[in-house]
Amino acid sequence: MIAVEVEVRHSTSGIVLLVTRPDGRLPTFRQCEEAGEDHGLFDPLITTAVMQAGTRVVREGYTGELCSHQWGFSAHFGRNPYGTSSTCVKCGVKVRHETPQRGTRTTFTYDGVWELREHIWQRWVKYGPVPGALQPQAHHQKGAAARE
Repeated sequence: MIAVEVEVRHSTSGIVLLVTRPDGRLPTFRQCEEAGEDHGLFDPLITTAVMQAGTRVVREGYTGELCSHQWGFSAHFGRNPYGTSSTCVKCGVKVRHETPQRGTRTTFTYDGVWELREHIWQRWVKYGPVPGALQPQAHHQKGAAARE
C-alpha cells in the first residue's frame, strides 16, 4: 500500500487530520480511514471536499456511547479455525480472534461484523463502541462500490 503523510491539528471539537500522498494524488478513503484509526478515531469521517491539492480532511464521526469493557468468560474454540471469543458483561459486545489451522493470518472481529487490524482491535477491546453503534460506509464495500 502507498504511504500517506498525516498532519494532526487540534480543534475545539477534537483532532483533525490532513491526509496527503507524497505523489500528489488524492489518498483513498481506505488510506484515510486507516490513518484516522491509527490516530485514535473510532469512526473516521472523511470529507469529500479537498482542502488543499491532494489533501483530504479526516475527523471523528462517532458520537455514540463508548464502553470501558469488562470481559467475562473467554471461550476457546476449534480445530480449524481456532481462537477465542469473549462477551463484555457491561455492554454485550462480542469480540473474537481466529486463525486457520494451516494459515498465518489471524482475523480480529469486533461486534460480529467489524474486522479490524490487530492493534486497533486491542485498543477497542479495552475501550470501544457499544454493540450496533457503528454504521457501515460506502468505502467499506468490496469491489466496484469501494473504488474511487
